[in-house]
Amino acid sequence: MQGLDQTIELRIPLYIVGIPLLVAGIATVCAFLAHRAGRKKLFYQCLFVALVAGLLFAPSMYLDVVTLSPQRIEQRMGFVFFRRSKGFTYNDVASVHITETRGWRGRHEVIWQVHWRNGTITDLNPGDLWEWNTDTIIPYLKSRGVTFN
Repeated sequence: MQGLDQTIELRIPLYIVGIPLLVAGIATVCAFLAHRAGRKKLFYQCLFVALVAGLLFAPSMYLDVVTLSPQRIEQRMGFVFFRRSKGFTYNDVASVHITETRGWRGRHEVIWQVHWRNGTITDLNPGDLWEWNTDTIIPYLKSRGVTFN
């Protein structure tokens, strides 16, 4: 296990972040070809896709991170212009219970029920990055004294 003072940052793999960049590149080529062919509507549609994929999705995915520090876990996520975070400080948590439910449109969702030392319970819906790295996160949190049941 990692040293007790070590901070770990978990990120989306670059090959996944490259997908919106690839889409942006293909859309740019399509926009160029549509412009040369005089198809204005198609040009603007392709240009829009290129801008959204290349300037909105790719940077947002690159900036998503789950940080495991000696005191807390925090996930920073969202679009570049609207970042938000979720997480908790280990000392404030009595235990965590991981459960599964059906969310919007019947989609499978994992919920972390955080039982706080003050007696309250909060349902924390971890993002995809958090879920992908559960095998790393749970042992790290256990080493920090977080109890899972």
